[in-house]
Amino acid sequence: DGDTITFSTPIDNSSESGPIVIDGVKEVSIKMNSDIMTTNSGSSQMQITNSSATFSGEGKFKTNTPYDNNHSSTVLKIGTGSEVTFNGSGCSTDLEDVDKGQFGIGVFGDAKVTVNSGDFEAGWYAFAENGTQTGSLITINDGTFVSKGDYTLYFPANAERVINGGSFAGVAGCVAMNNGKLTINDGTFVGGSGSLVTTEYSQDGTYTLQNKVAVININAKYGNCEVRITGGKFITSDDTAPVVAIATNSNYTIDVQVSGGLFSAKFDEALLAEGYKFTEEKNSDGFYEVVAIVND
Repeated sequence: DGDTITFSTPIDNSSESGPIVIDGVKEVSIKMNSDIMTTNSGSSQMQITNSSATFSGEGKFKTNTPYDNNHSSTVLKIGTGSEVTFNGSGCSTDLEDVDKGQFGIGVFGDAKVTVNSGDFEAGWYAFAENGTQTGSLITINDGTFVSKGDYTLYFPANAERVINGGSFAGVAGCVAMNNGKLTINDGTFVGGSGSLVTTEYSQDGTYTLQNKVAVININAKYGNCEVRITGGKFITSDDTAPVVAIATNSNYTIDVQVSGGLFSAKFDEALLAEGYKFTEEKNSDGFYEVVAIVND
């Protein structure tokens, strides 16, 4: 408790001995001054449970192993009872073929995760939860998040997320949501530049989205979705991809209220909060703004 772990030289964690495990530690500082690489993604490189951990440094969790049924874990698993803060570090999947994945950071159970800085890149989701889990909280204040073949953030759990800033880019989109609550107060979101990657393993997750491509995609497959957008900049890379999209075939309630933000294209005005509207024209930077209606 109260200790510091420093990774000062690159580590190859490809053995079959399993991941680095941090369990039941009251407080630990993890300085990622070098990368942790694995060619064995059958298990995460590090698993944190029932612990409080703070990451710093520029070293990342990396994998170059293609996804298959035996290599399907996130590079870092943050589990039940954990509180994890990122003041640096991140993840990267060094695969030229995005059809092969992999996943980035996984959040499970009632874990609490705060990102203040860091670079998170994956072939598929850079940050994701598990749809069978409940009670987690993800707060993103800053950082860079990239998906080279999918959605940057995937939210299937009955959980809460708050985005106060950061840069997000995904080929299919930036956020895919199937359950829980999401608040976006700021950040830059760029998505929809290409089609969603599908492979022989595409059976669940974003593969089942009704709208395959959108910057913010609310699908509500597993539960009610509540979304509040008060600010941020949202850019669709393809005119055929919507900025904000909701499923029309869900058995659950979708409640989206947008009361601020800059958007490269308009979307269904029914998703605007009461008393708000789009500006008639784009501003000098090429964005429609959501503003309060002023009655003369």
